[in-house]
Amino acid sequence: MQVLLHLSDPLARRFRDAVPSRQRSAFVARLLEAALPPEDKDAWLARVATEVQAEIDANPALVEDERDWLAAPGDADPAPFDFEGTSLARP
Repeated sequence: MQVLLHLSDPLARRFRDAVPSRQRSAFVARLLEAALPPEDKDAWLARVATEVQAEIDANPALVEDERDWLAAPGDADPAPFDFEGTSLARP
């Protein structure tokens, strides 16, 4: 999809000088993605899951690293959180 944006001349010059011509669309897309509210939760979770799976598929050693990490001895049961004296409600 194409979008027409109007920028002030000084801002347009700074943009043109700072971002190479074949990278400008991706640059603006990254800025918008970072600045806009997140997608709905389900769509966001689906996108993240797809990205994680693609990363795992590209790096099979991650599966072994995760297995090792999960098998590592963890801390003993932590002390329960003391809600007294806080403004937090007990779950």
